[in-house]
Amino acid sequence: MSTRSKIFTEVEYRDFARTLDQARRARGLSVTDAAAVLGITRQSLHLYLKCSEHQPRWRVIERACRSWGVSFVAQGKSWDKSAFGRERPRTITPQAVQLLLLPEAIERLENASFEVEILKKEPSCIYLELRVKFSG
Repeated sequence: MSTRSKIFTEVEYRDFARTLDQARRARGLSVTDAAAVLGITRQSLHLYLKCSEHQPRWRVIERACRSWGVSFVAQGKSWDKSAFGRERPRTITPQAVQLLLLPEAIERLENASFEVEILKKEPSCIYLELRVKFSG
């Protein structure tokens, strides 16, 4: 269990998750793309959408409000982009590596994604090396 204090009550958290998911879907964003907008991992966003014990930090809430123009109730108060004051310039931070889910990776495969090399030939078999490139 986290030692950080909770931002949302249980009811507020459910409303937050619903609003976040509606905003994501309204913009046609995958969970992966929405997570990138919020500066978090896909796994963290899934936890928020499921209302797990893991709650977002204020910075994530601020990014959602600023990026998607949504508002949330937290601690009995309404929070929108104006509640966070003037927008600070974003510092460039290295992006976390986002691994593809297997179904997403398979969907992206094309013939050009494969490289085959013959390693060894024997009378009864051929040893091949197959490389699959999953580049975005």
